[in-house]
Amino acid sequence: MKYVFAATLAILLTAGCSSAPTYTVMTQKGDVYEASTEPVEGKGGYTTFDDMKGKKIRIKEEDVKSVTEN
Repeated sequence: MKYVFAATLAILLTAGCSSAPTYTVMTQKGDVYEASTEPVEGKGGYTTFDDMKGKKIRIKEEDVKSVTEN
């Protein structure tokens, strides 16, 4: 019975984990943003993405130093 409980608990704990990638965006000035969506270079010379709270962020493309997938 202990094993059934432990297995059920393990399944419940892993089911809540998201496998969607996150991204770290660093600017030329050293500002760091955690992005929940992949940063996209869009019209008008801006890179756009959603931060971890769901807020839309726009940064000029020339100000983006690096984008790293976590």
